[in-house]
Amino acid sequence: MTTNDYSLEIDSISKLYRVFKPQGHFLAQFALNAVKRLRGHAPAQRRPVREILALDNISFKVRTGESLGIIGPNGAGKSTLLKILSRVTFPTRGVVRGKGRLVPLLEAGAAFNKDLTARENIYLSGALFGISVSAIHCRMDSILEWAELERFADLPLGKFSSGMAIRLSFSIAVNLEPNIILADEILAVGDLRFRNRCEERIAEISKQGTTLLFVSHDMQAIRNITQRALFIVQGRLIDEGYPEEMIIAYEQYAAQQSRVRRLSRDEVMSRNEYTVILDPEITSSMREIKGIVSLNEDFWLKIPFQVNCAGLKYAVNADVYHRGIVVFGSRPEPFTPERSGLYFCWVKIPARLLVDDVYTANVSVFCFDDGHWHVAKLGNAISIPVSDPEDRFQKIREQGLSAPKHWVADPRFEVEYEFSGETNGPSETLQ
Repeated sequence: MTTNDYSLEIDSISKLYRVFKPQGHFLAQFALNAVKRLRGHAPAQRRPVREILALDNISFKVRTGESLGIIGPNGAGKSTLLKILSRVTFPTRGVVRGKGRLVPLLEAGAAFNKDLTARENIYLSGALFGISVSAIHCRMDSILEWAELERFADLPLGKFSSGMAIRLSFSIAVNLEPNIILADEILAVGDLRFRNRCEERIAEISKQGTTLLFVSHDMQAIRNITQRALFIVQGRLIDEGYPEEMIIAYEQYAAQQSRVRRLSRDEVMSRNEYTVILDPEITSSMREIKGIVSLNEDFWLKIPFQVNCAGLKYAVNADVYHRGIVVFGSRPEPFTPERSGLYFCWVKIPARLLVDDVYTANVSVFCFDDGHWHVAKLGNAISIPVSDPEDRFQKIREQGLSAPKHWVADPRFEVEYEFSGETNGPSETLQ
């Protein structure tokens, strides 16, 4: 692929911020430095107390017409990267090469004047993007119509809600025939209908050759909109590839970080005088420990726990979650251990139940004593990444059929087709 096939080339970008210690009152310091200059002395150089590396040697290329998602935890450097690409700020090191008109959508109404009307702000935005007044005038009706703001065109923007402002921002961006759009959480303040319309419009302009860089914490939007994704952590590009692969990597990272925080903060919840819950594991049917499982195979959730009081009833519960919503739970019958010591509870998860995504499991151990149950809990006990080696949904999409977007379970149902005889309905009259 030649250089001309790329809209953006980012070569070894780094961004360093320096934090300085306050030097007292600004005017007093300014006067002191002025006196030093008059006496022929250079003002004292301030030294930073610490440095923050927001971006660390990031390189990637974006093909013309490609929709690229950028994901990662808060503080990863995603917004800083977009600000560098849109020239709001400049890199400490590295080079950015781009071609064509670039339209940034970094904040709702960031380039708007709240004292001007919606119509006047459209002209203002066009001027900022280098569009002539006559060209903006020709697109005015389509911009207002797409944003559904025809009735409010001559109302000051200060009276608009955040949702109305973001609709106007997006409508201006997609109707100015941009070559590159940089969008930072552009769908976060919109309702479901607006988000669906944005996704449809993005798909349209992508087919026309517009390049999109899309930062979002909404993984479903990343799935629906982007063709490729970058995974960034602490200013570093960890990996890049298909959106689903990067989402799984991100959710595994998030689950691990949550687990680390829980172990340091909520460890007391996982133990009491009756039991201690240890770290669960995922294993195959052959009891081999696995980091990722295939949706076509059975696997087991291995839950180790310590029994401190033999002769009492114990019960182990496991709840499997998807994005904070419980998918199913395991409630085995209580048992009465005869001896104290380490026990394992094995929970079988059947094949073809889950889809290719990342799940988490919460574990609880109950002990019945003094007329009621005493519980120890381990939240976010383990991350369960599930893969689909056949990529069945992709094959469905390639055939032109609609694939499920929001499934969290995919059981294999028995299906039969039955021929009931020829019909004499309207279909026979079709030529």
